[in-house]
Amino acid sequence: MKTKFKIIVLLSMAVVASVSVVYLFKLSEEKMRFHNSFTRRFPPHMADQLNSLELKYNSYYFAGAADGKIYLGNTTAPLLVTVLDSSLKVTETYKIGLKTLLPAMNRPQIKVDPPYFYLYEGSIPYIYSGFIYDWKAKIMSNTGYLFSQLQPIEDNKLAVRHSDPLTAENIIGTIDLNDTLNNKLEKKILQKESDGIFETDGILTGDGKKLVYVYYYRNKFVATDGNLTNIHEGKTIDTISNPKLKLIRIKSKNATTFEKMPLLVNRLAAANEGWLFVNSQLMGQKEPEQMWKSSSIIDIYEIETAAYLASIYIDDIADHKIKSIIVIGGNLYAMGEKQITRYKLRRFLAYPRR
Repeated sequence: MKTKFKIIVLLSMAVVASVSVVYLFKLSEEKMRFHNSFTRRFPPHMADQLNSLELKYNSYYFAGAADGKIYLGNTTAPLLVTVLDSSLKVTETYKIGLKTLLPAMNRPQIKVDPPYFYLYEGSIPYIYSGFIYDWKAKIMSNTGYLFSQLQPIEDNKLAVRHSDPLTAENIIGTIDLNDTLNNKLEKKILQKESDGIFETDGILTGDGKKLVYVYYYRNKFVATDGNLTNIHEGKTIDTISNPKLKLIRIKSKNATTFEKMPLLVNRLAAANEGWLFVNSQLMGQKEPEQMWKSSSIIDIYEIETAAYLASIYIDDIADHKIKSIIVIGGNLYAMGEKQITRYKLRRFLAYPRR
């Protein structure tokens, strides 16, 4: 009888211990993902470097990625599009043909969202659109509303960051190239505390279903759908919630600028398949300084829940920090001055998610 009692006690203790371990693990995971005190985790083989592509010039930029292809624009040859496959082999280069040439084309940019592509310049402003099967474009929008960033949503519908014509504040809006009567502005997305211009500066990105705006100078991002509804905020894991911006007015130029450069919190961002990838500029707890001198840190968040997942190192390319990132099909591509490097992301990111 005593032996049976001892066995029951031991089994009970084992169950309690197991439940306690599971509970503590869940508690720790909850804290890491949603109440992080700026402690990063770097799982092994989270991102394995595969191969690189040397570029001839430092003027390339990522114009888009879809269906296993990466599209590059070129600031010095703005009508040229270079198409790479997922293994970074150059497939073809195309030249965009314009049916109507606008006289004022200073620094146009390209976005590709198959089957469409867009050639635009927000300071004029205008938007051309066409199909990637022939790379011919026609003018689709010339509303007069200035914009500084553009992100395709779906079927000739675009999200843009407008400049308010009265206050110059940043506002997120949409442009429907098929029906401009459906154009929309939503002032509730970007939250301001003072000027509404510098403090709301950031990066507009998206993954086809969600638009995401990541602030430069504070630990926040905003996500919404293509209709600019269902707005929700998330936080990056650093502690800079209020940007400390000191501005001065230059009367001779009728302009406002920084008295001194503020602390940059989030430098680059890309979204893909429900995940947000943010290049942070701030060192977390117990992180070696040497690591920051030779690499860039990418923090990964789930867009829907704003949960922090993990972080990865992206090595400097030829002693230069990366200047852009894009993610597609479980691969992260980092662009340096004259090189693109491909990283394979770990499988538990669950690609593909859709």
